[in-house]
Amino acid sequence: MKITSPPFFIVGVPRSGTSLLAIILNNSSLVGIPPETHYFDYFYRKCKSLNNVKKFNVLFSKYLHSEYLKSFDFTNEDEEFLLRKRDKSELSHANILEELCLIYIKKNKKKMWGEKTPSHAENIDLLLNFYNDAKIVHIIRDPRDVILSLNNVSWGKGGLISKINLWMRYIQISNNNRLNNKNYYEIKYEDLLTKPLDTIMGVCKFLKVPFENSMLDYYKAQNQNFNVEKEPWKIKTLEKIDSSNYNKWKNNMKPAQISLIQNLLNDEILNHGYELESDKVKSDLHIYYFCLLVIDKILIIMHYIKRCINKIF
Repeated sequence: MKITSPPFFIVGVPRSGTSLLAIILNNSSLVGIPPETHYFDYFYRKCKSLNNVKKFNVLFSKYLHSEYLKSFDFTNEDEEFLLRKRDKSELSHANILEELCLIYIKKNKKKMWGEKTPSHAENIDLLLNFYNDAKIVHIIRDPRDVILSLNNVSWGKGGLISKINLWMRYIQISNNNRLNNKNYYEIKYEDLLTKPLDTIMGVCKFLKVPFENSMLDYYKAQNQNFNVEKEPWKIKTLEKIDSSNYNKWKNNMKPAQISLIQNLLNDEILNHGYELESDKVKSDLHIYYFCLLVIDKILIIMHYIKRCINKIF
């Protein structure tokens, strides 16, 4: 089966709806989206140069057997195939990532590959350098709901300040691309919930993929591309779209937190079409900000100490 369509990449700040978008598109008869590869976070960062064969073989073998790729169910034959290409000097970072995804989608008899790792937003330039005709789909979500959701997952490291900075980092990526990058397309999570048909048809038009009704019936197929036991926070993506699953921050976030978020992100909240809660915009938050900053640093240090302990034991 020959793959002729260019790849696409779904990106966005964690807890912004990237998993929901991926599972919808993955329910197409043509499109295959494997589990998150974390290619740049894990492998590329450690092995930018592929010239050292010994280093490559060690790191690549670790990557293939890492937690990230367990859901790919690679066989020994798959691993040998990839290593043979390295021996023939046929591997570049572009075709390593491509081959990983192709092995997965061919097993599922799909004809076009996409990839969804939220943090790959920070590598858009590299992705477009690897694949000139690649498409980027960036999903944006209200920062107050993103932060509220990050507070409910075990891996949401740091405190409020870290999470505000995280959202801002991804919005800066949006600002750098949405006006001058023809290979970049942006949607809002809230539109995906309230106008799913129009939103997905827009994405399909951008990707030049035929829209299929089965895409929005994804919850009936239970065709998830993630491990429910290892990623329980994604379980809601197996349910029908809940059109009310936004603005939860209004009832579940402390007024002081809302005030700080809105003061620090005021312009970007408005620029991306979200409204401010006017009675929560206060100017005198310096002491609160300082206290949160200290707590944030402590939480980050504790997070890395925990990671080091886990590696040792």
